[in-house]
Amino acid sequence: MSPYEAQSLAVSIVADVIAGIAVLAVIAGGVVAYMTLRVILAQLKAGQWSTLLSLEQDMASRGDKFHELAGQLNDPHVKGKYDAAKENYFNSIDRLASLILNGQFPQHELKQDYHDMIKETIRTFPADFTTGTRYRKIVKLHDKWEDGK
Repeated sequence: MSPYEAQSLAVSIVADVIAGIAVLAVIAGGVVAYMTLRVILAQLKAGQWSTLLSLEQDMASRGDKFHELAGQLNDPHVKGKYDAAKENYFNSIDRLASLILNGQFPQHELKQDYHDMIKETIRTFPADFTTGTRYRKIVKLHDKWEDGK
């Protein structure tokens, strides 16, 4: 073997070792990226439920205010506040319905919690949920859940 061939063989071996180290670095980087992505997805899922909790708290406080004012309808000054509280409450339910319909939250889990509440709201206030209602998402979700029985 000539000195040139020996030198070429040595350079080839070094290049192969460097290429092997590069492949191992890529594999390690891929594993780290995969693990990081799993952590991010878990955090997003936790954030999703945190958002739902916040929405539920907002909806509950609006519902409490609405029901509190409903008991005071004999007072003529309360009528405007009652209408505003009812609209705020229905808007919060509509927002929840929109998020459920858009797939932001799992329908099968939330149907157990909210189906009866939505059905009761529509039955109690049928004039607010007729054709052309501003709360189309509530009606759409209600119809979807009723048809899915």
